[in-house]
Amino acid sequence: ILKFTFDQSKIFPGTSRDCWIYVPAQYQPDKPACVYINQDGIQWKASTVFDNLIYKNEMPVTIGVFVMPGRVRAANAATANDRYNRSFEYDGLGEAYVRFLIEELKPFIDQRYRTKRTADFTGIGGSSLGGLATLVLGIWFPDHFARLAVMSPSVWWDNCAVYKIVDAIDAKTKPPLKIWLDTGTLESGFQVGREVGKAVDGPAREEVRKRAQSIKPRQNSPPTRMIGILRLLPVCTSVRHSVSSSMVPKPPGMTT
Repeated sequence: ILKFTFDQSKIFPGTSRDCWIYVPAQYQPDKPACVYINQDGIQWKASTVFDNLIYKNEMPVTIGVFVMPGRVRAANAATANDRYNRSFEYDGLGEAYVRFLIEELKPFIDQRYRTKRTADFTGIGGSSLGGLATLVLGIWFPDHFARLAVMSPSVWWDNCAVYKIVDAIDAKTKPPLKIWLDTGTLESGFQVGREVGKAVDGPAREEVRKRAQSIKPRQNSPPTRMIGILRLLPVCTSVRHSVSSSMVPKPPGMTT
């Protein structure tokens, strides 16, 4: 894993951000690799999981790019704190952050490694507000990102604005996305979520969605993530999960 600082943004001028690039042992400069971009840096022991899945041929050779939100250094560290850009970049649900990924970060990676540059071979992911940003960017820009890892997204943000974005999708022209969408078992409404695995690709999908909509959160609290996630089922085209992949011992000779 290589760490570097990206401080050349014209879209977010004055910011610098820590980034890490994971390059698997199987990467060969004469063969293009897939690219995965994760918000909020390295999460979920991703490099170890990638090592194991690629080694077992359960995942194509993929270069991982793990990027933190930008920060603006204080003019005087003794009297002020740095300004962190996470809320501005992730929460706004606008085009600035995706322009940063498409116009600045991704070309930076493509210039240094041989990559597959079409959407089918480019994934993004994140959790919480990073997961919400991932979902929205995929829906709005499927010609750039067609593989999404949406972990416990903050669907409640801005009065559940993401529902309107999803509802605006024309069923006949549903974006060609493949989405992994999940949340934790301690979220209220998880009992309904147990049925998602069976319902997501079958006739029971709509029934599960209706049940999710009928569940009322606690008084004066926003919709829980699990209930919100179930309402997003119509945008999911496939899901696959393998807990054991992260538990497999690292193959001999492979490093992170």
